[in-house]
Amino acid sequence: WINQVERWFGIITQKAIRHGSFRNVGELTRKINSFVEHYNAQARPFMWVATAESILAKIQCLCKAISGILH
Repeated sequence: WINQVERWFGIITQKAIRHGSFRNVGELTRKINSFVEHYNAQARPFMWVATAESILAKIQCLCKAISGILH
């Protein structure tokens, strides 16, 4: 679930605050709350689409690339 929380904050950052300019914390808070209200009106659950096998294969490739050996 932590990945879903990280993704949620990524969405807020990307779509609501990254390119914004805010004069104070209140303005930033209002922007985030407005985004959340709009997002929740049409929200769908996050879907985990990777299989355990595909994740483990990626980790194995990464370990090999980093150290030259399999872990």
